[in-house]
Amino acid sequence: MRPVRLTMQAFGPYAGRVVVDFRDAIASGLFGIYGPTGSGKSSIFSAMTFALFGEAAKAEQETASLRSDHADPGVPTEVEFVFDIADKRYVLRRRPEQTRPKQRGDGETRHIHEAWLFDATGLSLEDITDANPGQVIAEKKTGPVKEAVVQLLGYGAEQFRQIVLLPQGKFETFMAAKTDKRLEILRELFDVSMYRRMAAKFKEDAAAAERRVRQEREVCAGRLSAEGFESPDALAAGIDEAQVVHDAETLKEMAAAQTFDASRTALAAARQLEDQFRAAEKARSDVEALIGKAEHIRELQERVDNAKRAQALLDVERHAKGAETESLEAEETMRAAAEAKNAAAEKAGAAARMHEEERERSGEVEALRQAAGTLGRHQLTLSDASLYAQKADAALKAVQQAKKAFDRVEARIEEMRGRKLEKERALGSTRENDAARQRLVHQRLLVEHELKTAELHQAALDVADRARVEMQALKAENEEAVQWAQAARSRFDAAEAALAEAQAIHLAAKLAAGGACPVCGSTEHPLPAVGRAEHAGLDQSFRDAKAQWEETQRSEQDASRLFASAQAKWQERQERLGALPKPEQPVADLRTAIAGLGRKIEELGPAIDFVEAEAALTTLATEIGSTEQERDGLRTEFERSKTNEALARDRFEQAIATVPQELRTPDALTAVLSEHERQLAVRMDAARVAEDAARRSREAAIIANTAADAARQAYENAIVRRDKAQAEFQARLAKSCLTEPQFNGFKQLVGAIETDAQEIADYRNALAIAHSNEETSRRAVEGRERPDTRTLQEAHDTADEMLDLAKTARAQAQARLRQLEKLQLDIAGQLKRLDEIETETASLRTLAALFNAENPLRLDLETYAIGAMFDQVLVAANQRLGPMSGGRFSLEREIEGGAGRSRRGLGIRVFDVHTGKARPTSTLSGGETFMAALALALGLSDIVESVSGQVRLDTIFIDEGFGSLDTQNESGSLDQVLQVLTNLVGQRRVVGLISHVPLVQETIPNGFYVRKEPRGSFVEARGMN
Repeated sequence: MRPVRLTMQAFGPYAGRVVVDFRDAIASGLFGIYGPTGSGKSSIFSAMTFALFGEAAKAEQETASLRSDHADPGVPTEVEFVFDIADKRYVLRRRPEQTRPKQRGDGETRHIHEAWLFDATGLSLEDITDANPGQVIAEKKTGPVKEAVVQLLGYGAEQFRQIVLLPQGKFETFMAAKTDKRLEILRELFDVSMYRRMAAKFKEDAAAAERRVRQEREVCAGRLSAEGFESPDALAAGIDEAQVVHDAETLKEMAAAQTFDASRTALAAARQLEDQFRAAEKARSDVEALIGKAEHIRELQERVDNAKRAQALLDVERHAKGAETESLEAEETMRAAAEAKNAAAEKAGAAARMHEEERERSGEVEALRQAAGTLGRHQLTLSDASLYAQKADAALKAVQQAKKAFDRVEARIEEMRGRKLEKERALGSTRENDAARQRLVHQRLLVEHELKTAELHQAALDVADRARVEMQALKAENEEAVQWAQAARSRFDAAEAALAEAQAIHLAAKLAAGGACPVCGSTEHPLPAVGRAEHAGLDQSFRDAKAQWEETQRSEQDASRLFASAQAKWQERQERLGALPKPEQPVADLRTAIAGLGRKIEELGPAIDFVEAEAALTTLATEIGSTEQERDGLRTEFERSKTNEALARDRFEQAIATVPQELRTPDALTAVLSEHERQLAVRMDAARVAEDAARRSREAAIIANTAADAARQAYENAIVRRDKAQAEFQARLAKSCLTEPQFNGFKQLVGAIETDAQEIADYRNALAIAHSNEETSRRAVEGRERPDTRTLQEAHDTADEMLDLAKTARAQAQARLRQLEKLQLDIAGQLKRLDEIETETASLRTLAALFNAENPLRLDLETYAIGAMFDQVLVAANQRLGPMSGGRFSLEREIEGGAGRSRRGLGIRVFDVHTGKARPTSTLSGGETFMAALALALGLSDIVESVSGQVRLDTIFIDEGFGSLDTQNESGSLDQVLQVLTNLVGQRRVVGLISHVPLVQETIPNGFYVRKEPRGSFVEARGMN
């Protein structure tokens, strides 16, 4: 950061508006600020600190006390600071909290602390004014402004006071600070967050490993305790006891199985005989049920007989109904024929009358023939006069073309006059639009800068949200992995228990009476295990379940590690987000505002060049004059063509004088002639059509009379056939002994004849089969006693229950034995695995402890990394301190200092060549302390700037301290310090200082002199052009 201009108003001892232009001072590289005590030299540095951070140079000073006591009450306290960072230029304005007189009435008004930060890159110092400070970055609210300044500089107010501005009486603060305070300052300057996260990650992983081992050991102890054992040895004794219990329960199960087999055989024989007795009873019941349906079958047979009688008369009925329908149709045909006859007679009379009317109009045809001849002669006249008509048309066309040319030029003149008027109006409003455009463009630049800040914040927010979503997803996966591991463990336990039971059944199957048991050696086998073939394959199931359990455990561990990593990533993204300034408006609103300003700019239209516009007006006026001359020539040509057209039209009128006015055009004459010819043709066609119609209608009347006579005869014949068919149907009904209502009723039953006949046949077959089954079942049980199956069933159930109890007891004993054996195997394997885990994670836990200050020096990894950077700072500082102290002093880091549990590793000692020993910096004299602190600040600026691309410590301000240095023939400590500061000028460093020492003022004449007067202080440039 390099100062460019500082403006103070009603600030400290400065009553009015004081401007300090640093450009020449910065160009000299080394400058001073001089003046009497209390004149306000330190207030210049305090004003810069206040402008940047809203705080005074001395942290303990209240900002409200910065207001000048000399200032007029109506003048507000304000500081404006223009400074450069690399190739960027910024403007800061700040007003402290203050009270001012009310503009109306008595009393005072309190004004809150306000600040503005502008980007003035590209603006010269002279262009930066109150009205044009640049593009707004942050304004009004002090919090966002301070955050933006810290982000630009790379450090805050505390770091600024200790490494950039060395206040009066405070320049040794950084050198004398404790490790914790110095660590806080250096942490902000050097980005070592990676080491802090690394140490936290190692600590978290080590704690997780220790927690896992501890929890699993507790699980082992809990599993033993749940089974009633205190140790693995007690578990081994319990396994022996469980084996004895299992053998006894096996013998009991074998005895119960024999009893169950005997009861099952007896019950099966009794059930078979009982089924035969029940079959005999069912056969008797079936016969009785069928006999009960005999009356229904008889009624069904009677219905079938009646339906067949009606079925025999259906063809006669159809014939009678057909004759009835035929007579009705014949009657309808006769009626229609009579109506057609009457209609034909009426039509013949009408045709005769029309034919007579046409004969009476024959005189009209002759009149139309004569009119057509006259029109033909008019056509010949028009044809002879066509040459005159062509000349007249050509003359009219020439008139029209001349008129169009004249109108076109006239319209062009009017259009050019309109354009000239518009250009004159546009030229008049150009300056107003241009000013409005510039204001809108400036506003858009300010909003675009704010949009950039908001987009950066939104991008960081999106990244943090994605990290949060990823963390939540991994958390869910971790929880799911835990559930899967628990489920796999349950399946493994079940598979192991099933395998143990299957193995017992397999061994029991191979036992022989009197043979030794392969497990216990006994020759007696009272209750061997029993089972079925479906237990096969459990060994593979056990191995699969175990492999699945181990796989889910590994998946659970991987998911836990991924979740921890995602959680750390999310926390780091949240820290980044918190470091960014929060936008006052959302991105969408800012984009809408930019779009609105763009539309307003577009609405103003394009910018107009004044010179070009005026030249265009002159050219347009010249063009209008030449066009008016062309228009006058065209007007003369138009009048001449009108005269020629009138002469040609007169000769044409003389040639067609005999033709009526309305027929003088070929089209009109042709149309009238065509109309007469059409009317003549119509009249002739109408006469012919009337004659044809009269002839056809007479013929149609004759045909209609004949058809009516034939229809009447057909109707009479149909009546005779109908009566004959009705008589035949009644005779058949009488022969069948049926009335017509009975016939209609039986006719409804014809469709069910086949179904009813089939039901009768099925009944007879079923009755015969039932009689046969009754005889067979009676013979099967004849002479046998019915068994008591209930008593046998109760005996069988009792034996089955006893067998189940014996199996359950044996299985429980076996499961208990296998469970204890499995527990023994699990505990041994798990304890061995935990020992291996402790061995594997020993290095991790050791590194985690070392990284988190569990070491003899009590240094954590972050402090160690900062210490490495601090070593470079001390090396750079010694390059300054050596020449300042004549090679006597050098600074070194104190690693083992400190007491109790305080932080270590960033202490400073000074090595004295004269004594050959290192001692605390607090033992240095005032002048020696000043030199050491100055060298440390310069060294820190070198290293910070070389390491960080953002932080630039290219300007240092020193307030007093030179009075503690001695002078002696230009070889004292003051001379050496000034020489070092002078050498800095060639190394891209700028140093500004305040001093009362005359030698300093003589050595460094460039700078400013603060003049103190009763009405307030003033600043004058000194030693600079």
